[in-house]
Amino acid sequence: MLPQIRSKFGEMLAWLGPTAKFLLVAAFFLALFVSILGWQTPFVRSAEMALFNLRYQTVMGVADIDERLVMIVYNEETALDTGRRSPVDRALLARALPVIDAMQPRAIAIDILFDSTTEGDEALLAALSGVQTPTYVAGVDPAFEPFADTRLAFLGSLTATLGGSNVSFADASLETDSDGVVRRWPVGEDRPLIADSVVRDGTPFDDYGGLIRYRAPMYADTAVFDKLPIDFFTDPEVALFMDALVRDRIVLIGVDYFDLDRFDVPFIDPATDTTTVSGIDIQAHMIAQRLDNIRYDDPPGWLAGLVVIFAIASAIVLGLFVHSKWLHIAGVIGVLAILLILPFGLQMIIPTPTYGFPAAGPVLGWALIILTLVTVRRSIAWERGRVAQFALARYLPPDIATEILARPSDAALSGDRRMIFTVFTDMEGFTDLCHRTDAGDVASLLNAYLETLSAVVIEHGGTIDKYVGDALVAIWGAPIAREDDGLRAYRAAIALQQAGEAFRTDPQWTDARVGRTRVGMHYGEAIVGNFGGKDRIQYTALGDTMNVAARLEAANKELGTKILVSDAAIDQLPGSQCRTMGSIFLRGRSTPVIVFEPVPDMDPEHFDRLEALHRRAMEGDPKAIAELRQLAPEDEALASFVERMGRIIEQREDTG
Repeated sequence: MLPQIRSKFGEMLAWLGPTAKFLLVAAFFLALFVSILGWQTPFVRSAEMALFNLRYQTVMGVADIDERLVMIVYNEETALDTGRRSPVDRALLARALPVIDAMQPRAIAIDILFDSTTEGDEALLAALSGVQTPTYVAGVDPAFEPFADTRLAFLGSLTATLGGSNVSFADASLETDSDGVVRRWPVGEDRPLIADSVVRDGTPFDDYGGLIRYRAPMYADTAVFDKLPIDFFTDPEVALFMDALVRDRIVLIGVDYFDLDRFDVPFIDPATDTTTVSGIDIQAHMIAQRLDNIRYDDPPGWLAGLVVIFAIASAIVLGLFVHSKWLHIAGVIGVLAILLILPFGLQMIIPTPTYGFPAAGPVLGWALIILTLVTVRRSIAWERGRVAQFALARYLPPDIATEILARPSDAALSGDRRMIFTVFTDMEGFTDLCHRTDAGDVASLLNAYLETLSAVVIEHGGTIDKYVGDALVAIWGAPIAREDDGLRAYRAAIALQQAGEAFRTDPQWTDARVGRTRVGMHYGEAIVGNFGGKDRIQYTALGDTMNVAARLEAANKELGTKILVSDAAIDQLPGSQCRTMGSIFLRGRSTPVIVFEPVPDMDPEHFDRLEALHRRAMEGDPKAIAELRQLAPEDEALASFVERMGRIIEQREDTG
């Protein structure tokens, strides 16, 4: 396959200019860039993340209620009852903490940042100082990060007051991706995370930074974690009913408002039917993942490399070698299915999170290469068509050349029997001219002469069949026939003779003593098509029609005419002004051919009188011959006709 690809690219590059080559190479480099580094490219990264969210939502794990932890929250009802939203009512927390602590939970984590002084601070400090359960407060510990804002003065005093107690600080920050979605564990902090703090066994996750394991509830009307209002724990009698939900569990205390501390996640939360959850929910999922000690490894780099290679290779194959519309569609569907479904399979079967696995990047790179190659192919096809049309236009009229390129099947280029008009031209005395003229001058003269006559043929809608030395052969009726082919050929025959005469008298060629141009025209059947060997073919016409036209041209010399048209051609040209020049025998034919000479410039009345005399002379009328003889000195062809008719009459008299 590689040799074929190199050959195709070599062929393609041969048709491209420097700018197009640069753009082609740039497109390939861009395709490789987005395929390999899609997750690091802003636009592609957004697409990769959107696809990852879809995969995550599709194969997201489910869980029954996780009895290892419970959330105790300030919710909207709490805010209404206390009249406080932010900062929260700390006195309420101060009353709830001893009750919760008495239920002997495994650990307490308070996901509330205390960054300013407010009512209830003394009560909260007292409650925190007295807890027996290991408790972790979200905040900024001065031991790690000096306070620079006076608003954090309370947290500083809190730290000083709680020294030696069961209260510690933990990092409750969450890390969002560039699209604002929380997918991964935060890394790089100098203090332990809440999840690491409350789970004190196993290997810490502070160096993890991988994917967060979110789980969906097993049933539509349930949740993964119990979530209780903090109000329940301010009354010890009511709290007695909550004991089973707290004892030996990790307790998360935080806020669950609809508009505060909310984050986007890569799944739809069934509780709200949105992709937004509270920060405390995310902390709960992280704690559960930490308890299960589940780390997700990144997808293997070699597999991602294979995906990129497959995308680029399939794009090249489709772009270079597939020309069928339906094969193209099938290939596109197949490749897209592989590129987009593979990450789903990996996440579902292995499982692997596929975060960072290339999907959108290879698809975009693949599409870029496909579009580039298809565009280049079409551009080259257009250029080839233009070149072909230019080449055809040298031998065919522009409208026929265009029609052949548009509908080649209509042109019968493979071989066909046609009734065609053939025009044959020749320069008188060309052989002598070659002997007495320098070879270089002969070449220049002949090229200019044939170019002049060729232009006349093309102008009149003919097809140049071939050049034979100084002779030009043109046909009408192939490869595409038209209703007025006969009239076109007839007018071309006259124009060719006139063009040859103008060339002969051109001062540029006076010294060469160019001979007159003679023309023969015939109508008959011929086989037209492409003929030749496998390495060289030529579109031409074969048959007796071509020979007759050539011999009519040669007969001009004997008859003193410039143009001779056969009776077969005249029959196709009603109304043409051609005088009868009698019947002649042509070499290779046993029956005579009646020939005519076009006289388009002759006065119609004179033509009618002369044609009547011609007819009478051909019937043997001596008076007609005598009358024509009086006109002969002014007309070389007429003189030849009179002489031939006279000989015929004498032969008849001698025979009689």
